Amino acid sequence: MWPDTARWEYIRLNMRQGFPTHNLHLRRGLNYAVDKELLTDEVMLGQAKRLCSVYPETSWVYNPDVPCYEYDPDKAIEEFEMAGYTYEDGQLLDENGDQLTLKLIYGPNTSQTRELIAVTVQDYLSDVGINVEIQALEWASFLEATDAEEPDWDMFISGWRATIEPHIMYTIWAEDSIPDLNSVA
Repeated sequence: MWPDTARWEYIRLNMRQGFPTHNLHLRRGLNYAVDKELLTDEVMLGQAKRLCSVYPETSWVYNPDVPCYEYDPDKAIEEFEMAGYTYEDGQLLDENGDQLTLKLIYGPNTSQTRELIAVTVQDYLSDVGINVEIQALEWASFLEATDAEEPDWDMFISGWRATIEPHIMYTIWAEDSIPDLNSVA
């Protein structure tokens, strides 16, 4: 038997044109650069399980063949280089020689869990030369920012709770929802 609901925390990337996170290799590099096992064990205090898909093992649509991005800073830098960046003197530089800076927002600003996720991700990304600016927002401002026509963020931390019945999730993952996939609620 499986539970009625599933809940997960995640980092959403802004995949709109003009944002660094639009680049597939940069997105892959970000995934390799963060130790998700540490997030599960230390930030979530071992009370969570890492998912590589939105469906847990208890769902009938769970696919064990979905690949996970394991923590591998060297592979992250390889992906960043394929995205056109250069890793030099501890900084990830764009074609103009400027350090890559990403804006990470989260809400509500009272969430200690999301704050810990944010600073942990900031630390890991600084290890591969990326500067991360964190902005904590109260809930209404966070929703406004994530749903903005012209957003100014590259990443945001959020969560989702839903039945693990896959048909309910269709509204999120359906191709018809693109480009609305950048909004959370």
